[in-house]
Amino acid sequence: MGTEGRPAHHAVDLESGSVRRSPMTRRLGRYELVHRLGAGGGGEVWEAVLHGPAGFRRRVALKLLREGSATPEAREALLQEARLGALVAHPHVVSTLELGEHEGQWYLVMDLVRGCTASALRRRGPLPPGALLDIGVQVCDGLAHIHGLTDQDGWPLGLVHRDIKPGNLMIDTARQVRIVDLGIARLQGTEE
Repeated sequence: MGTEGRPAHHAVDLESGSVRRSPMTRRLGRYELVHRLGAGGGGEVWEAVLHGPAGFRRRVALKLLREGSATPEAREALLQEARLGALVAHPHVVSTLELGEHEGQWYLVMDLVRGCTASALRRRGPLPPGALLDIGVQVCDGLAHIHGLTDQDGWPLGLVHRDIKPGNLMIDTARQVRIVDLGIARLQGTEE
């Protein structure tokens, strides 16, 4: 297993996107875990680099279950989040790119959003009314997409996010809002 169980230690140059590797690199299949972006619930979200053929690289967000938290219920919640996230394609909602498993470790790959949560932005001080209105309009646009999804026959799916809060709203460097975390979202008619 080598160094896979140890945290990654890297210096990242955000301008060029290059990563200076240390000997303690953590890998999960094709993904190199660069640094942990956050943790909560039983999962962790990492900035990761997808390594593909011919030098292909892509920075992504990778969500995985923490060791010791990978109960059948937690795994099913991650799988459900991936299934629901795969239905969504909208500029104000983070897209699910892949669901995978490597050596028993399930993970979910999503768009990487460079920026901060609305919670972090709020801690910096009050926002001007125009900025608040812009954030609200973008959130409503993303939620309208989520709640308006239909199946291939045009019937409403009845998807509801159920966890809209400042911590689940990412604001990128271009001031675009991205709704994250479909972890407790539900389709109409599914179990609570």
